[in-house]
Amino acid sequence: MWGKAITVSRERIGRQLKELWSYVEEVYQDEEQQPNTPDIEKIDPEAVEQTIREINEALREKEIDPKVKQKLHYARKNWPGKLREDEQKEKLLAGRKSRTSMLYRTDALRASERKLCGILPAC
Repeated sequence: MWGKAITVSRERIGRQLKELWSYVEEVYQDEEQQPNTPDIEKIDPEAVEQTIREINEALREKEIDPKVKQKLHYARKNWPGKLREDEQKEKLLAGRKSRTSMLYRTDALRASERKLCGILPAC
């Protein structure tokens, strides 16, 4: 359940960071001095915090679109925490693609029993 969601979440954050950096390049396209390109390929909480900080510094004295400003604020507040949660979930998965959970299953006689869903075909 978590394995694919973690991968998709990281890809989405990486894609959005690239979009934000392309906006910075658009803003600086007429000027001679452009900010240094951050390392966007590494998607971990510290790298994302650093990249967002660099984007904020690059756009500090510029007129920027309110939607971009809002996205940067959201990214600064939420993405590093989300990535930390995903790292913890990956540790719990320990190489598996999904977690198995114990669910109560009620049969026709209303007798509840626990089954490992995801492992047993009857679940």
